[in-house]
Amino acid sequence: MRAVRDHGALRLLTDAAQTRGAPPVRIDLEPLSERDGQTLLSNLLGVEGLPVSLRERILSRAEGNPFYIEEVIRSLIDQGVITHDEQGGEWRASSPQGSLPIPETLTGVLTARIDALPEETRRVLQIAAVIGRIFPARVLAEITAGEAQLEPHLLALQHQELIRERTAGPQADYIFKHELTREAAYNGLLLKERRQYHRRVAKAIERLYADRSDELVELLALHWQRAEEPLQATRYLMRAGERASHLGASWQAIEHYEAALRLVSTAGVSAGVPEHVIHERLGDVYYEHLSRQEDALGHYREFLQSARGAEEAARRRASWPHCAC
Repeated sequence: MRAVRDHGALRLLTDAAQTRGAPPVRIDLEPLSERDGQTLLSNLLGVEGLPVSLRERILSRAEGNPFYIEEVIRSLIDQGVITHDEQGGEWRASSPQGSLPIPETLTGVLTARIDALPEETRRVLQIAAVIGRIFPARVLAEITAGEAQLEPHLLALQHQELIRERTAGPQADYIFKHELTREAAYNGLLLKERRQYHRRVAKAIERLYADRSDELVELLALHWQRAEEPLQATRYLMRAGERASHLGASWQAIEHYEAALRLVSTAGVSAGVPEHVIHERLGDVYYEHLSRQEDALGHYREFLQSARGAEEAARRRASWPHCAC
């Protein structure tokens, strides 16, 4: 996993230690040495004719990241700096390009490659990025209907090594070569566009996988959240919490319920689920599954207080319909 502070995956280390009763064995992948970077750069395409200055700049920017080196090579091919000699069967630098601008970050390299795509192909990639790292072709086709003929663009994106076919056939799935590639494509969309496409993705999944909705509640909750639709998002978050609780994934259930609670606190009645209901569910998970009485009691107290408040507000509305409480 990537060492990102506060990432949920870091809990795996704690859970593994608690389950096994001993610290897990860690294998840290260090950056490539300069010598290894040189070897990788030469082996990727056998580009021995790459100018020394350009080679040094690539390795300096890469800082031992092999993915950066690979993407820079692909970018140089796209720009025609590195060309394939059909007669000799080798890749060569077309001309000394020591001063060629090279993005300083991996994200910059990926963004430049995506920006260089034809407009329709780039849009297909961006919509796929909204769906997720792994995206079913049928969901993508549902959303791009009328916008593009999908197959040629998927072939072009595979040729560019931005995506790969994961499973073939009528139910084909594709996967982004790397999560950073997906992020770069996703970040190319305006915030308004992201919300619109998340809404369309959620509706497409609901239509296409109606018989599997229980399995996909987490995914649907994510898309409705990013579409900024609190009512639908809260509904799926509650279902995701229930499902995780039944499967014994207590911490995952808590994450879903807490996300629902944040939505309700922000959106109020428009989120559709009373706060006291969520507090009760949280209290049950802490008490029944984790035996954490203090945490459970805290949520049960919030449950009682919120329930009384909701009851009082309902009573006032009944006696005075114009009450804004």
